[in-house]
Amino acid sequence: MLASRSVLLATALVLLEDCTRKVQPESSADSRNAVIYSANGWSQGERDEYYHLAEESELMPYALLASLKSVKTGKPFLQEMDRFGFLADHAGPANPYTLPVGITVSRSRNAATVGIETVGFNCAACHVGELTYHDKHVRIDGAPSLINLQAYQIELKDSLDAVMKNPGELVALIVAMDKQRNTPNTPSDQEAGKYAGESAVQGAANVQAAANGDSAFHSVSSAVADATRPAPKSTFEESGSRKTSHF
Repeated sequence: MLASRSVLLATALVLLEDCTRKVQPESSADSRNAVIYSANGWSQGERDEYYHLAEESELMPYALLASLKSVKTGKPFLQEMDRFGFLADHAGPANPYTLPVGITVSRSRNAATVGIETVGFNCAACHVGELTYHDKHVRIDGAPSLINLQAYQIELKDSLDAVMKNPGELVALIVAMDKQRNTPNTPSDQEAGKYAGESAVQGAANVQAAANGDSAFHSVSSAVADATRPAPKSTFEESGSRKTSHF
């Protein structure tokens, strides 16, 4: 076991050293946080497009995610997304909000939300990896990422639940979303306070869970599934005669 670990560590160090010789460094005032890209023939513009190209993924309004606070950190939810394994990225035409690699923003084409900026994921979220050694960050396009989507989803749900149960924070979130979207006639923080006492806001968290799964769905073991599957047939031609074998 120790020998295997030593081999893996040595291999990683060799790869890291090789990458540093064939890389395209990103300019940065702080060299400790500079990202070094493994050479793959891409221009920076092509890489930026891959990192943030929207692929019809519309998960939620950007204004919601940008205005939400994490119930776990107490900071804006989008701050320090590396806690979930997301890789930080620089701002640019393809990434105006300085979102991590793999997170996209696009105008919704859904009939109910058309024109609203929505957040989604693209392929880069799971297919860009990074090695870190002695303050060097070597990013490898196409390598597997280490994103913990389950932790992201749980913290997002818990943060939304906490807001729904706090009328004051719920009103503040709605106002922040309106400001983010430049909605006309958005009330000031002082004016918005009066809405926290309304019954609709007070009972916002009283939402009954609705079943959305197929009640007839059930799982079976592989052995049971294989036993109910008909055996495939294979036909062979030998000396002009047809023989059939069943596997």
